[in-house]
Amino acid sequence: MKKESQPPRRSAAQGRGLVLSKATQHLALKQPGENIADLGGLTLALDAYRASLKGQPAPVLDGYSGEQRVFLGWAQAWRGKVTDDYVRKQVVSDPHSPRQFRVIGPARNVDAWYDVFKVQPRDKMFIAPDQRVRIW
Repeated sequence: MKKESQPPRRSAAQGRGLVLSKATQHLALKQPGENIADLGGLTLALDAYRASLKGQPAPVLDGYSGEQRVFLGWAQAWRGKVTDDYVRKQVVSDPHSPRQFRVIGPARNVDAWYDVFKVQPRDKMFIAPDQRVRIW
């Protein structure tokens, strides 16, 4: 398998294992490229945050490290409440994954997420390092 084909295939395989709601047993990953773009956005946001520190230690605010706050900010950007009917319509008409996958999909492919939240192999969202999507 060519290296450039691994991210779309891994992204699609990861999505097939997710269940969004009782009413929706299907995750439309018609556009793995959209999910890879989300991973790229989160990766760049984390890199930009680190660069903004200019070698200084990150402050802990409200008990959260700087990198934890980057991940929390990412999650908050996609926060929202929609009905099961909306999700059913979205998965057949929109090339983007539903909100919750746009949060956890990219995050669980970033090594730093495991470090800052102490995610372990026994945790539901754990992906083995050799199965994580790597784009750069």
